[in-house]
Amino acid sequence: MTGGLFPVLDANIRLGGEGGQSSRAVLTASYRPPLRAAGAGLDRLLLHRVAAATIKTFMTRVAGALEGTREAAGEAAASSWHPGPEPAPD
Repeated sequence: MTGGLFPVLDANIRLGGEGGQSSRAVLTASYRPPLRAAGAGLDRLLLHRVAAATIKTFMTRVAGALEGTREAAGEAAASSWHPGPEPAPD
């Protein structure tokens, strides 16, 4: 449902080996802000940052589960998290 009270995130996670003991987790997602036109304005001001922080936290937890330690996951996520480009304003 688009334009509802809550934002919508449709995502796929792909896990793959990088050789040796390294792995890569890739999140491909589509985000839709809440509240139609009003939500789009709020998204440009603030909500996109909340969504990016939520995704970063989620991926940190995924990395921690794969690594087996929360500390290693936090360090890895902090050093290798690179969100995609910001959407262009309308």
